[in-house]
Amino acid sequence: MPSNRSDRVVLVTGASSGIGRAAALEFAKRGSTVVGVARRLDELNKVGEEAASLGGRFKPVRCDVSEKEQVFAAVGDTVEEFGRLDVLVNNAGVGLYGEFKDISLDEVETQVKVNLMGVVYFIEAALPHMLKQKFGRIVNVSSVAGFITVPSMSLYCAVKSAVTVLSRGLDMELKKHNIRVAAVCPGSVDTPFFNNPSVNSRGGRPIGPVIKPEKVAKAIVSAAENGGGVKIVPAYYWSAVYLVNTLPFMYRFVEKGAPKPRAKINKH
Repeated sequence: MPSNRSDRVVLVTGASSGIGRAAALEFAKRGSTVVGVARRLDELNKVGEEAASLGGRFKPVRCDVSEKEQVFAAVGDTVEEFGRLDVLVNNAGVGLYGEFKDISLDEVETQVKVNLMGVVYFIEAALPHMLKQKFGRIVNVSSVAGFITVPSMSLYCAVKSAVTVLSRGLDMELKKHNIRVAAVCPGSVDTPFFNNPSVNSRGGRPIGPVIKPEKVAKAIVSAAENGGGVKIVPAYYWSAVYLVNTLPFMYRFVEKGAPKPRAKINKH
């Protein structure tokens, strides 16, 4: 990474709200050039105004992370304009709540395309540039749900687990090229995630303490600066991850504490 923070070029997906917005502003505040990617250009422009008020540089890019051509265009345009891409933050995601038997195939495909394939597309697009410049940092925003399976979010948990495992594997493969890959895994965060119609209609709610997106944003910046690994936010969730994965009977408490769906949605 360039020694001077003002020389960094950082691309953040899902930058229009929540964790992505907080991460974009945190990088901008530290002097980086931030390319914010999301589908809502009007919201990205608002983030750009906030970044400018902090003295940062922000470029909004409208892009659907599930569309491969748009992803490669966003990365290509970033490198063409700024000459490099130092940090990639794969944050964009969607959570659909409900028992698997009640979730439509379209909803299944949406979660996989956005939460997993969007990550893969951006890494595939960015990696050749990072290999060429012999430097890169990739931070994938996963979830504690990738370690602790929650009823009525089984698919989301499965996809986030894949993101965490992918991050670990890529970090081992790419560190010899001075490219590090990290996974940041937050618990429940105060974001529009829980405003999703499937969460509201099916009785979903946050599990455990809800933290501010700014706390996760600081973990993302730390991961970008310090290299690979898996970071759980807040750190005390490590104990829950250890207990549930070491003592299987602890899942009884997960089942009891998880919200129960209050409506059935027919599969189609």
